[in-house]
Amino acid sequence: MTAAGKGSQFACEDTEELGDGANWRRVVLRKISKLKWEIIDESGVEVYETITTTEDKGPVAEWGMYYRSPTEESIEAAANTTTAEQKKQMEVDKEIMESPNRKRTRQAAFTSLQKQGRAMKKKAKQSEGPVDVGTIVQVPLDDVDRDRVDNPTLTLVVLELVKVTRRTMYRLGCKVGPMQNLYARSYIRPVPRMTPKALSLDNVLANYKSMPTCTERKAARIVSPTGGQGMISCQCKGKCDTKRCKCKAAGRICNSRCHKGNGKCCNHD
Repeated sequence: MTAAGKGSQFACEDTEELGDGANWRRVVLRKISKLKWEIIDESGVEVYETITTTEDKGPVAEWGMYYRSPTEESIEAAANTTTAEQKKQMEVDKEIMESPNRKRTRQAAFTSLQKQGRAMKKKAKQSEGPVDVGTIVQVPLDDVDRDRVDNPTLTLVVLELVKVTRRTMYRLGCKVGPMQNLYARSYIRPVPRMTPKALSLDNVLANYKSMPTCTERKAARIVSPTGGQGMISCQCKGKCDTKRCKCKAAGRICNSRCHKGNGKCCNHD
């Protein structure tokens, strides 16, 4: 969803409640700009709400809490509703003597909806399979938490399965500690044939309970070839070889924005 372009649409469910009694409704999320989403009804006609995404609000940040992928039961209910509406429309068409071409067009659209429903049902079954502790997974990374050249996903390890009401959430970890948030199953993608030891994640898997939590931006900065989100520069007049230099203190090399004309700098490639 974070990498989706303007106009992209996603079938999902949303709710305003938490807990076992939450009332989920079928909706469609439509991206209208980089940080704005429209919540529209499942038929794509009525706009319920327009949401501006922040670090802790919106479909991406609140996925698994107030938004989720359609369940198998929901997809079946939507298919049944569509079938019932199609039958009703066919009866109306007979009464008004609809043209043969329009009938063929409607039938083709109905067949396509049924095909899409079967594909969504199959995908929902695949994405909801359990993931074991120690599995390497990837999660999408928001644009605001990474540099332009950084990978759009974070590669993490499953540390723990946490029961939240009737759902299982996943605690994930990077090299420096466990992630601050819990993740829903639909939000993570397992990486086959990869082990924690191969990615130096075996230490956090064994000792995460005694390690501080980490944000997605910090985790992205650790693996970023450019130092992550944000531009740091210095105006040093010396060698830039101590932590008095902002670039040196941040673990970055000096760049083209730093100390114009300083030929003494040693903090470079």
